[in-house]
Amino acid sequence: MNQDKMQQFISDYLIKTGTDLNVIFDDAAKEMAFINRVEVIVKQKICELNPSFRSRQNDLSEFQESNIYAAMLEQAYYMQMVGDFSAMSGFDPVTNQLVDINELRKREFSPLALSILENSGLLYRGVIRRNESKYLEERSFWGKYRG
Repeated sequence: MNQDKMQQFISDYLIKTGTDLNVIFDDAAKEMAFINRVEVIVKQKICELNPSFRSRQNDLSEFQESNIYAAMLEQAYYMQMVGDFSAMSGFDPVTNQLVDINELRKREFSPLALSILENSGLLYRGVIRRNESKYLEERSFWGKYRG
């Protein structure tokens, strides 16, 4: 994310949450690192559920880009409120016990951010090109030759 988009993100975060990221992070480098981390987490979640997204990142519509941005704002707010579960190992040093890593992974992504991505169609795995699958080539002949 470039500097202008980061400043826009900081401004939009303040409008959305009433919290200034400049106050939370005392250093501009930490602020930029946090925003970049949020972007990576959101895009990785999309890639996890929609593998074809990786090759189509440069061909997104304005609608899809705005929904990714909205999901990033929600994920940033979620991470500020509950913490970054993706960085947790599951070890609790106070009780000296382990927390199931799958339980932590269930909590690492904001439910609202996930809903934004789902409703925008970014998590749909649909087939994008005909020549990527022999199944579609075979299916195009179905029903043409009836005996």
